[in-house]
Amino acid sequence: MKYLHYQVRTEQHESIIVKLNDATNFAQARVLLLDTGNYYKYRLGKACEFKQQLGGAPTVILDPPYKSDWHVIIELRTSGEIKAFVEVRRKGP
Repeated sequence: MKYLHYQVRTEQHESIIVKLNDATNFAQARVLLLDTGNYYKYRLGKACEFKQQLGGAPTVILDPPYKSDWHVIIELRTSGEIKAFVEVRRKGP
């Protein structure tokens, strides 16, 4: 399966913002947030647990449950192009 992978480190009170490019089919996109152990299971094609799964919109906000290194996977359930920008931002005003 074709996918994009980003590794980010978050602190407490930070969110991960995923912005999908207009060329990406939002309705067919899945955005997964995995810890390191589950990311390696995902790469091997094994069953894995992800913290959140969202999609269908050009911008997705992921809220990691704790401070850590996280793996953001963006995949399409159909063929097509995937382009995205990922950044970490502090929550709140």
